[in-house]
Amino acid sequence: NGLQARILFAVAKARRQRYVEGFCQLSERLPLLYQWLEELPETNVELSPEAKAYYKKLVDVLGNQIEETVHPAIRTWMSKLPTQILRIALNLHLIEQFYSPSRNIKVLTKETLERAVKLGQYYRSAFHVLQEKVSNSDEITTILLQIYDRADKSKDGVSARDIYRPLNSIK
Repeated sequence: NGLQARILFAVAKARRQRYVEGFCQLSERLPLLYQWLEELPETNVELSPEAKAYYKKLVDVLGNQIEETVHPAIRTWMSKLPTQILRIALNLHLIEQFYSPSRNIKVLTKETLERAVKLGQYYRSAFHVLQEKVSNSDEITTILLQIYDRADKSKDGVSARDIYRPLNSIK
């Protein structure tokens, strides 16, 4: 229990597979970033006072949303989101520090934390979509997402029968 809550999911829109000729070239800076991170001395990073106040509000808001969530998997996943956001923020902070060495490495700013929250919002929406697609729930969000998914896969549209026959929650 709880493994799924520790993973950040990305749900891509389904597309028809096709072969693409090409190659991937990594930035020349990437190996330098890895080397810099490897050589970085152990350092404590603290939230700036503004970032700490912002994070405190975020935890309160998420706490209220968790209490209102009826889907147990989503509730469990959301309980891990505040610390996931801090991990994302730390990664962003280190990347920013690498590209702007004059910044204070020991202080994570509110702006960096806000960028991490935007990524957290993306991962949260992806997890919601994933859960709603795979669960058998009679929650309206689950039903609407399943209807949308069926309609999205059909070029010619769907009838009421096309929707209710395969979906147990509508039956």
